Amino acid sequence: MTRNLLRLLLLLLGNFLLLLSLSLFLSKEIQVLVKHIVFTSIAPSGFLNDQINIDDLQKYKFRKDVDSVSSSTLINLINFDQSVSILDSVYAISMVIPFGYLSLDGCGVKSDNLYANIDWVRSKKGCCSDFTQTFMALSKISGINVREVINKKHTFVEFFNKKDQKWIFLDPRYRLVAKDETGQLLSSKEIYLAYANKKQFHFTFIGLYTDSSFSVKSQKQLLTYFYSKDAYSYLLYKKGNNIFEVDMWNKKLNFLTRQQRQLILWVLGIEPGYYFFSNDNNIFIYFKIGSFVVISIYFFINYLIWVKILKKISFS
Repeated sequence: MTRNLLRLLLLLLGNFLLLLSLSLFLSKEIQVLVKHIVFTSIAPSGFLNDQINIDDLQKYKFRKDVDSVSSSTLINLINFDQSVSILDSVYAISMVIPFGYLSLDGCGVKSDNLYANIDWVRSKKGCCSDFTQTFMALSKISGINVREVINKKHTFVEFFNKKDQKWIFLDPRYRLVAKDETGQLLSSKEIYLAYANKKQFHFTFIGLYTDSSFSVKSQKQLLTYFYSKDAYSYLLYKKGNNIFEVDMWNKKLNFLTRQQRQLILWVLGIEPGYYFFSNDNNIFIYFKIGSFVVISIYFFINYLIWVKILKKISFS
């Protein structure tokens, strides 16, 4: 019994060390791909209801920050009077105006440190995931509910507009919203369905860009790449917006490398996974095949390294 227990403990320790070791050899792009295909499941129909509020999302294991968050440090980063009652849509859209620009310098460099990442974005660096994290932090301490959404090529957010009781698409990176023919703001799902059903809608850039490189031609190229019908072949909804909790754990595990921290938080479920939405079920099948391949490779390596070693170890 004691021998088997020691073997089990050694096996668990070996698995942990193997995961940490593998994380050091995977590029950022591969890590993102792996987390998307392994930690993704089909979205429940109720979750995809654009009218579902943030509290009801918890029925679908949507993870929120549970502890009170001190916003005194962050609140100084936005120049709005919170005593003024304005619509969520006006407030949320107003918050992105100081941030949009074209530069792609330093993507994800500070993303494991929330406060540093906010300063990083304000210094005109970062990419879509950095802008999403920053916007979500500022929105949450401003009383606006948000969630992260990803299409095939880009990361953005949705915010919940209490007046219309509806989730609204917003791209903090490029200051974009989408509207139908009547001028109504659309959700990410509505954009997907508009493409699928060939309905008319349009993307609208917010505010004036001072970046001279952001020409009309650049805007068209951006929309063609990030917001084409192909880019909307599927959507991934993150299963939580607990960015302050994730930031807290990143600080606690600071003695590990960034890749190792991220892997641990994903495996433990502290960093939420994703819900998948698409009318093309074949795409999700590809996700699951990829997940099976990744997990099979891991267990095969695990078998070669640890099981064979354990058979040769004597605890007598």
